[in-house]
Amino acid sequence: MSIDKADLYDGLSADDKKRPVAMWFSNVVANFQVALERNMHFHAGKHSTAFCFSVPGAKEKDSGMPVTGMTGKNLEEALAILTQARPEAFPSPARFDYRITNAFAPALARSLGDERTEATRREILDPVNVARVRQELEGMQLVVLCGNRATYLKEDLLKAGLNVIQCSHTSNQGLNSRHNSAALRAPTPNERRKQRIHSWAMSLLVQL
Repeated sequence: MSIDKADLYDGLSADDKKRPVAMWFSNVVANFQVALERNMHFHAGKHSTAFCFSVPGAKEKDSGMPVTGMTGKNLEEALAILTQARPEAFPSPARFDYRITNAFAPALARSLGDERTEATRREILDPVNVARVRQELEGMQLVVLCGNRATYLKEDLLKAGLNVIQCSHTSNQGLNSRHNSAALRAPTPNERRKQRIHSWAMSLLVQL
């Protein structure tokens, strides 16, 4: 394989051109590191509160990040409420400041050719999968399980010594299923969504 010097020099300063291969290799390593940090089911965050959802979908697979789309938007709007109420547990309104994982790591979506969109209880409670989740949540002071599938892990996480609470999923479907009564009088769909988010946040706070 031959490499054209012009390709190596392209975009480099005069000083860099003295060591084009070294600069090229450095860029490759940097890009590889970024790829490693992009993970559709897990994000490390920087705070000691974690959120565990159910399973990545097509949007997460496309973005390479967990809780994208409305699930992430709703979570972030809830965090604005939680940060005001309990800043010691929720110090930031930004969702990616927190650790985020999923009860099942592989993406599932009908648009990806899957016949189902959720993992089974057996898949989630498989010892290998449980060990993965426990490792990813190690050291967290609070773990919020979001949705029915995530709550399958509650007993195992409690045995691991983690402080665990559970809420509904922050997808629109999850909020509608658990918090719709709180939004019946709101005049618009967006206002009803916001009322459901507020109810979700309150349901979390009463468990702390």
